[in-house]
Amino acid sequence: MKKKQRDGLPMRRSRAAIMAPLVVAAATFVVFSGALRDGFVNWDDDMNILANPHYRGLGLANLRWMFVSPTVATYEPLVWLSFAATYLLSGESSFAYHLSGVLMHALTAAVLYGVTVCLLRAAEPAGKNASETVLRWSAALAALLFALHPLRVEVVAWLSGRHHMQGSLFLLLSVWAYLKGRERGCAPGARRRWLAAALFSCVLSLLSSPVGVTLPVVLLILDAYLHRRPKEGSGAFDPRASLREKLPFILLAAAAALATLRSRAAVPGGLLPLARHGVGDRLSEALFGLAFYAWKTLAPVRLSPFYPLPKTISILAQPFLLSACFVVAATAAAFALRRRWPSVLAVWAYYMVALSPVLGLAQYGTQIAADRYTYLPSLGLAVLTAGALTRLWTKRGALAWSAAAAAAAAALVALSALSWRQVKIWRDSETLWSHVLSLDPHNAIAQYDLGLALAGQGETYAAISHYNLALQEQPDLVEARNSLGVALAGQGRLDEAIRQYELALRERPDFSYVHYDLGLALAAQGKTEDAIRQYELALKAQPDFAQAHNTLALILAGRGKTEEAILQYNLALQAQPDFAEAHNNLGAALAGQGKLDEAIWHFQEAVRLNPGYAAARGNLATALGQFGRNR
Repeated sequence: MKKKQRDGLPMRRSRAAIMAPLVVAAATFVVFSGALRDGFVNWDDDMNILANPHYRGLGLANLRWMFVSPTVATYEPLVWLSFAATYLLSGESSFAYHLSGVLMHALTAAVLYGVTVCLLRAAEPAGKNASETVLRWSAALAALLFALHPLRVEVVAWLSGRHHMQGSLFLLLSVWAYLKGRERGCAPGARRRWLAAALFSCVLSLLSSPVGVTLPVVLLILDAYLHRRPKEGSGAFDPRASLREKLPFILLAAAAALATLRSRAAVPGGLLPLARHGVGDRLSEALFGLAFYAWKTLAPVRLSPFYPLPKTISILAQPFLLSACFVVAATAAAFALRRRWPSVLAVWAYYMVALSPVLGLAQYGTQIAADRYTYLPSLGLAVLTAGALTRLWTKRGALAWSAAAAAAAAALVALSALSWRQVKIWRDSETLWSHVLSLDPHNAIAQYDLGLALAGQGETYAAISHYNLALQEQPDLVEARNSLGVALAGQGRLDEAIRQYELALRERPDFSYVHYDLGLALAAQGKTEDAIRQYELALKAQPDFAQAHNTLALILAGRGKTEEAILQYNLALQAQPDFAEAHNNLGAALAGQGKLDEAIWHFQEAVRLNPGYAAARGNLATALGQFGRNR
């Protein structure tokens, strides 16, 4: 009796269609499940998640901040939406945030599997495809080689790097929809719907991360490789027809790229100017990045969350010269093999295109490379691996394919072990930066952030030591100088603290936090007028600085300027609606004016936001008693 057929395929093939993506997703989740025990780290997680009230909800003000407010260097409203949903479900539970990240990575791996299946079907000549089961398990092995690689750990375990993964997920969905519309036998109407779905996914990608700006070029590479735009009945690639079809993608990507450049240029110390980082430096850095990421993919050891930009860059220096030679040789080899193995040239072109936004051509920040930047570019290597496995089946047979699959499985075990270990370094801030310093003791950023972690644990003397070490390596690191000032002020060494603040302001005169901390030190010395001036400068640099508004209001209230103080309290609450201390202080000011009903509401808000706020509870009880007597 013949086996039951389904869609022209034996039932065992449909089982492979179900089992393969499930295996990919499940294995990815298990290997990265260690991230569920990780916490928040002081590398942007503190500012983006723990101290950021703007994303905590789905009200009009929250949505306006996510989609309109230009307060961050990366436009990622959909990432904020995902964080908002997590917060509403679980509050500030690090487990929930990490769970959503691990699940998203597992889903991305499963989508990559689907994209790879589509590509394998489209790339093989009709009638010469490997069996459906071989094709699907080849795609599954390749997807796992991507998903379980230790270079993926940073983008999964670091919550503030979520946008790279989320943008890549939607980009993959766009490619998948595009390929579905190019399948043999797809009707014109269905093809248009698939293209619309691809465009919609492109929009979602751009609303999650700038990585989506490369999508139009990726689709053009796919067209050129798969010859999916026939011209006058021939099998030739028609660039003009392909470009016309990609025009909506190109316009969206161009708008997103310009918006990203503008927002990053507005961040103090963000985009490095040409005068500081010249064209030669940028090209050398780009060549280095192309070689560096390829090497780390093959040898994923000594991975670090932060690879600092060298003080001097020269194409004649050994790392940059070797990188340039590698890129030239790899490009020449891929071009020479374009007829025999066109997939190699396509994947190499994709690799360079996908990396182009993060190669330093528009240098942002002080890192020369980052593990998270490999998330999107490494997808091509996974697809190439799947193609090699299926070709091995058709050319060499089952035995050769089985041997290669066994080797791939062994590689997956090794990669999984490395990833499991790498996940552990994200357990907390002290573990993270201690790991970085074990690789590079001269890393100024790591010294500074480890100092912050120790200061948060009350280890002030150890923190001061690390701040000083950071400044020895990088004297213009104003964040470390400001933190050193805060630590010295906490020890009562106000003159030394003020000296550090003044040095920091020489480097960056518009640094709002330094002005604020300097104001606190001056106020502690009784120099109230000077302190007020520093608070005003802090607010000029950062108008939504809620703590500065609140502190300035306290001084004004102490001087009897109640109306001015109330204005400042309201501005503080406008910037940070869940600021319990500002609610309490505003309530006190209003109570002093006899406006007990308004004061009571603010005291109640302060208690609701911070149930253990004893001063607010006392003020509330007093106000309620007065309100009752006055009725």
